[in-house]
Amino acid sequence: MTANAFPEELLACRERLLHEGLDPCRAGSISTREEDSDVWWFLAMHGDQVLNGRVLVEHRGSDSVHARSVVEDGRSHQAFYSAFPAIQAVAHFHSAAAVAWSQSGRDLPCFGTTQCHEFHGLIPCARQERGLGQGASMVEAILRREWDPARHPGLLACGDGPWVWGSGVEDLVRRAKTLEFSARAALDTLTLNPNATPISPHDS
Repeated sequence: MTANAFPEELLACRERLLHEGLDPCRAGSISTREEDSDVWWFLAMHGDQVLNGRVLVEHRGSDSVHARSVVEDGRSHQAFYSAFPAIQAVAHFHSAAAVAWSQSGRDLPCFGTTQCHEFHGLIPCARQERGLGQGASMVEAILRREWDPARHPGLLACGDGPWVWGSGVEDLVRRAKTLEFSARAALDTLTLNPNATPISPHDS
């Protein structure tokens, strides 16, 4: 593992997520993979302990998280990188409406074009499978649907909160904002019309 320079865009992403109110309890985490490398950077969102949250991680196997302060979130980030080589950045956050859907254990229906354009349909709520960690369970939820993670770049971890990913750090804030907006809009939609019908990606 090399002592690569910390990617400042990851810190900027963290600040934008906090500024947008997408992780008010500072309970999430973000990461980015170094291009053409077996290492990725992990940054916790908690408190002001930025230095303690900057971790360089090696990912050469399913059980090879080698870093002193990587929390359980780190293993979930690694699960995405190990399963889907095209993913270059991952964010986990705790915004209010998206967490409500996560805690309900329900998939987030796609009621409108905002969600459809970014996520191409519903956003699944992944339950932790017996014998699997949270990260592996989320990966399994994608593989079971035979989805392309580039086309469906987000999901909900049941009882926890939302996750989004992309080809670079620049995707994370936009997708986090869109997921939270869609979660809030879905709650409002079902309040106004409990029988509202989700749209198909082809309808958008």
